[in-house]
Formats: sequence, structure tokens, C-alpha cells
Amino acid sequence: MPYNYHYDLATNKAKVIFKLMFQWRGSLWRAVYVEYFIWLAAYAVISCIYRFALNEKQQG
Repeated sequence: MPYNYHYDLATNKAKVIFKLMFQWRGSLWRAVYVEYFIWLAAYAVISCIYRFALNEKQQG
């Protein structure tokens, strides 16, 4: 279901625009949040392996 943002944007205040960016209905965040958390978890695992499991020779 589409959501019309033009009524909310009529105020044209930075606070309202920032709030709209994180609004859930029809949001870009809603479309990508699962992939984002998967990427974030994979990045954290790789970072921990690199920092704690590898010695200096293996890191370099």
C-alpha cells in the first residue's frame, strides 16, 4: 500500500525530513534491513577472526 509523503513534506523542516527517512511505511530501511543485519554479522565475524585468531604474520 503506497503512502503519500507530500503532506508531511509540506512543513519542509529538517527534523520532519529526517523523521520521514526512518518512517517504516514504504521505507528503504524496511526493504534492506535483513540484508543489512546479515552483512553486519558477517563483517563482525570476519573482523573478530582477523583481530583475535590470526597472528601478525597471517594478518600481514
